[in-house]
Amino acid sequence: MELSEGAAMHPLVMGAWGALLLVNAFLLYLAARRFRHYQSARTWPRIEVRADSVELQRVIHSRDQLPVSQQHYEAIFTYRYQVQGREYARQTVVPVSDRAQVEALKSEAKIAFHYNPHDPAETLEQPPGPKPLMLTIIGILVVNGMGTGFIHSLAAFLGGQ
Repeated sequence: MELSEGAAMHPLVMGAWGALLLVNAFLLYLAARRFRHYQSARTWPRIEVRADSVELQRVIHSRDQLPVSQQHYEAIFTYRYQVQGREYARQTVVPVSDRAQVEALKSEAKIAFHYNPHDPAETLEQPPGPKPLMLTIIGILVVNGMGTGFIHSLAAFLGGQ
């Protein structure tokens, strides 16, 4: 719908455009933040440490009104590491198939990860890929498509006032 020169836009339509602009600003901020994190995390130092302990935990998933429950095991690694003379503690959960796999992990009991040199308490198993950034960009496109359609429908409903 096109407005003729000098025609006023309905306040609800103007408010909807304003809300869409605010959502876009937030999503662009989020995309920029994720891009900076993606770029910096790829350069974080990698460290390998021996776990202080490895424990087995059985996880049972049961659903209401279903006679069968599903279960799997997880190995919980507890370890400490030092960066610039300061000690940090961390736990990592690794899915395993059975007790034998946990016993094999206990014999190795090593885990490798990347840490943020500016905040060594922040760690990642692997640097993030571009997926979160791409999902944010897709979100921007979806929100704009839906928002624009909604605003045009709202303007048509209000009679273009």
